[in-house]
Amino acid sequence: MENKLKKTYSLILAILLLLQLIPPISYGIEGYTSHPVYNGVENPQDQLKNFHYSDISGHWGTVPILEMAGLSLMRGVAPSRFRPNSSLTYVEALTVLVRAIGKEAEAQQLGELQAPANVRSLLLLSAVHNWGKGAVQVAVNEGIITNEEINQIINLTPQEQENLENQLERQLARFQNGGYSGEEIAEIERQVKEKLENAVWNRPVPRQQVAVWVARALKLQGIYGDKIVKTYGFDDWEQIDTEKIPLIEAVLNQNIMTGITPNTFAPRDEFTRVQMAQVMFNVGEAFLVQRGITQKIGRVMEIEEIIQQQQANEIKKRVYTILNQDNSQNYLTSDAGRDFLVQKEGGLSLSSLLEQGDVIYYFINPQQEIIYARVVPTKITKIEGFIDLVDVDNNRFAMTDFDGKKHLMELPAFTEVMVNGVPASLEDLIYGQEVKATLRQGMVVSIEAYLEEDPYLHGYIPPGSKTKVGDVLLISSTEIELQVEGEREKYRILPTTIVTRNDQHAKLFEVKEGDRVILSFDDIYSADIASIKVEDDERHITNIYRGKLEYVSERNKEMIINSISEYQGATWNPHPQQKISIKVEGDIYLGGNQITLKELSGQTGKELYVAVENSYGTQRAAKVLVKEGSTILYENKVTGLQFGNSRMVVENNTISFNEGTIVVQNNRLVDILNLENQQSIYLAADLNQGRRNATFISIEYDGMMDDRIDGTRLVVYRGRIEDLGDYSLTLGRLAYQLDYLKLENHQWGEIARPQKLTMTEDTYVFDSEIQKEVPTGYFLNSRFIDPNQIQDLDLRTRIKNNHYIGKSAFIIARETTLQGETTAEILGINLTPNHFNYYHILNTDHSAIGEIAEVDLDANEMTITNLRHWNTLSSRWESVRTQEVVSMEKATILVNDKPISREEFYQLKQRAKVYIIKSKASATHDDAYIVVVEQ
Repeated sequence: MENKLKKTYSLILAILLLLQLIPPISYGIEGYTSHPVYNGVENPQDQLKNFHYSDISGHWGTVPILEMAGLSLMRGVAPSRFRPNSSLTYVEALTVLVRAIGKEAEAQQLGELQAPANVRSLLLLSAVHNWGKGAVQVAVNEGIITNEEINQIINLTPQEQENLENQLERQLARFQNGGYSGEEIAEIERQVKEKLENAVWNRPVPRQQVAVWVARALKLQGIYGDKIVKTYGFDDWEQIDTEKIPLIEAVLNQNIMTGITPNTFAPRDEFTRVQMAQVMFNVGEAFLVQRGITQKIGRVMEIEEIIQQQQANEIKKRVYTILNQDNSQNYLTSDAGRDFLVQKEGGLSLSSLLEQGDVIYYFINPQQEIIYARVVPTKITKIEGFIDLVDVDNNRFAMTDFDGKKHLMELPAFTEVMVNGVPASLEDLIYGQEVKATLRQGMVVSIEAYLEEDPYLHGYIPPGSKTKVGDVLLISSTEIELQVEGEREKYRILPTTIVTRNDQHAKLFEVKEGDRVILSFDDIYSADIASIKVEDDERHITNIYRGKLEYVSERNKEMIINSISEYQGATWNPHPQQKISIKVEGDIYLGGNQITLKELSGQTGKELYVAVENSYGTQRAAKVLVKEGSTILYENKVTGLQFGNSRMVVENNTISFNEGTIVVQNNRLVDILNLENQQSIYLAADLNQGRRNATFISIEYDGMMDDRIDGTRLVVYRGRIEDLGDYSLTLGRLAYQLDYLKLENHQWGEIARPQKLTMTEDTYVFDSEIQKEVPTGYFLNSRFIDPNQIQDLDLRTRIKNNHYIGKSAFIIARETTLQGETTAEILGINLTPNHFNYYHILNTDHSAIGEIAEVDLDANEMTITNLRHWNTLSSRWESVRTQEVVSMEKATILVNDKPISREEFYQLKQRAKVYIIKSKASATHDDAYIVVVEQ
């Protein structure tokens, strides 16, 4: 690889020297290299203006939509709108396919030839209408659409024919008194009638019709007999028109189209514009060939700025050196007058988006110009294991990962190979070697191999040591990534791995990014974790301060800050003390650069951001960042994220981040890689020389009811108890016109059919009407137990009267999904008065999330800080600037999935995360009914 780069640098230098000799009329670098050179197209900025779609941000179809725009196959309904979910019309579908086969110009010319002359200044038939007619005619000539299909589309029912005549009559009435001659009125009538008749082409096109037209455009052969397999896999295949089945099977076999679900094709449903974009994206190169467009795949190896003299002007050109997948090399060039569109990270711009190292698909037109490039997404997959086979001749190798799965990988020419951190080649890899392959969208971009004597290889535990201590950067159900002495290391989590917290058994989902953990191993040479021990509150971030640096003591490793503000629930509040002393043992940053405590002393008088831990009663700075600029605050969702560029988008502003940015989640200091698109965050940024640099980010945690890494999640139901069986409860509708409810995405939704849920002896049952716990055995066996055995008079009376059948209740259950099957176990039941349904459930029940500030055991009240309420109208969390007191007298409370009794309320800790379903009890306080705590 070093030799290749040296050759590249030499060639670039040669180009720079030769450009000084280029005559003034010369424009490119062609003729000075044996490698192909592709210039951008003219006026790219004008083209880009047509693709600023404001309605596709965050849409699943953003990539294919922008690809179709970049390749001029589909256009928006306006420069700012694509309308991805709108129905595709017959004429739109045919127009896209005509473009795809390179016949758009022919269709436009045919449309112009058929366009009638205007009557005076009247324009009754637009260019879109005339070109649409041309597209239909070309589609007929190319065999995409049949005359029989045309007749089916334009055939009108008697009622539709009558409506058309009525519309024609109404529209012609507008021209009767306009002073037009009889000949002009006749021509107007002909054009208006043609316009109305052709409106049928603007009706939604069915899915089955699109599939058939795509097959014909690709000249696919129909599939018959016992080779029809995929179509029969749909439950509704018999609804497909008989003559269309063979071609639909051909399209399915090519993976061009799929059903709307694995079992449903929905042949007569409408097809949307984004679905058409996805279909064309799936087709790939087949249509490109028909248009004379060549697709290449390569990696940007070098980007150089070249200044070229042209007459009296200097032209700045960018030259991109591309090493292609087939080991060939070429150059792409751009300047102010010629450039090309680039799609990257869900956005479309010009070539300035490209960075060194980007892997791109790029497209060359028949004029040998680059028209468009798509950067392979930055989502990285890493596979780790041991080498099984090295095939140098065919440029591939095989490996078995740590889970025993085998992988055979084709290696592009640009794949980087390293052994123990030293550049190497495929020939240097050997059987049995430990290896890590990094894939970018399925392409292998790097291979890191390790020799056994390397003490830093992945998963290596030094002899004599059976533990590893570090901070959790990322965790999933199968692996954990730690930061250990500044290095990132990964280890495997097994189903047998034991998790403990506070010397008690815990669940895997309780391990959070930012936790300090101790990993233990049964085999010092294995990456398999035997146990994970979480060091608890000593590692939690207790405060975020912003203040001025007054003094630094290198000897005592401490600093004093004054003029202090403290971050509390999306606000900065004055600290009660004028100045405080903080131990400084963590990382210190100035911008993106780490500095020493001595260098920090030179920043006296400047403002700092400090993330503080309470380390055994002493405030300790876990991370310090020197402020550099004016403060700007944001509270919104992340709408764009580029780790490669270290940039994010919040409220339409591009904000940079770096290693010094303080990122906090769940009261823990976390890695910047924990940021995700659509996350709700609070962000403080420095505005410095026009650039916004993130200084502090609080990732707002709202995932307590989301899917968890161990395949479980918590769900809440609201309904009436229809029946109690053998460790089961059947939940039914709340009222005559109100089905039982399930909390989905923090909002109640009705479920029509009764739900049967599993109970256990550990299910906690609480009667909030009388504020008493109900023994599970009494509740489950209420129809069979002798009431006289029950000492409590209230419970005895209720059991005797079969009170709990038909009773309304909140139910919190844990869903577990294994191998595609989901089961639900009831953890807690809160029995509520029946009249509660009618007056409260739809109006005052709402969700809140926050942190415990204080628990008053005497008053049975909980004070919540950093509080957010769910707004059902806007479907988002909204911050509450003040603390709120919630009554727990009627609440069922779960701590880390375990229900706790009234006597165990003392276990609730300050700063623990809480999710509450509560109801407005009075103007001064709310009653909590379900409280979920993570601590």
